[in-house]
Amino acid sequence: MAEYVGIDLGTTLSGLAYLKPDGNPEIVPNSDGERLTPSVVFFEAHEDVKLVGSAARVGGEPDRTVFQIKRYMDDPEHLVEIDGKKWTPAEISALILSKLKRDCSKIIGDIKEVVITVPANFNELARKSTIAAAEMADMKVKRLVNEPTAAAVYYAHSQGVQGRILVYDLGGGTLDVTILNVEGDNIRILTTASPVSTSLVRALKNSSATCSPALSCWWSRPWTPPS
Repeated sequence: MAEYVGIDLGTTLSGLAYLKPDGNPEIVPNSDGERLTPSVVFFEAHEDVKLVGSAARVGGEPDRTVFQIKRYMDDPEHLVEIDGKKWTPAEISALILSKLKRDCSKIIGDIKEVVITVPANFNELARKSTIAAAEMADMKVKRLVNEPTAAAVYYAHSQGVQGRILVYDLGGGTLDVTILNVEGDNIRILTTASPVSTSLVRALKNSSATCSPALSCWWSRPWTPPS
């Protein structure tokens, strides 16, 4: 059984990774051999079968296909009705998480506890819905981590960079930004936000930041988070 497992429940694509014994993370492929699973669910018309992932994309019936459900995680009024049954966003998301757990556990062993990344702008209701979806998939959420924060910490850990770094997550439904300060093994999150605010853009323009192709930025003078 993998001790540390992380899931990105994305708007368009989802994935699961685990921490290998050497301390490095690795994405676990699904049963189709794909590293990323489309966040799409298709309900068969005449059987109690629900297809998730690439198979759901080719179902051929748009009225029975659910996608981008993550956009509605904070909307208790949003229900998807299929064959007279109403599904909440958390219940649809649970089907996606169940596929990730079922497929990946065949490779890394049973999965009981997970860390799930969420958009920085997810409110309390959306975060609770995400936790509920994981519980429906028989997984306990150890922690929710903002998506750009997770990317920033991994980048700092794997690339050995120092200084102030900007990491942005341009996802299928959100744009999140995190700025962190790295000094040796110490990583301090300065700010994380979504969407990009006018004050943040102004601060970036005035900071004389130099950006690399890897989407990280180093500041040439001290930077103060906007109020």
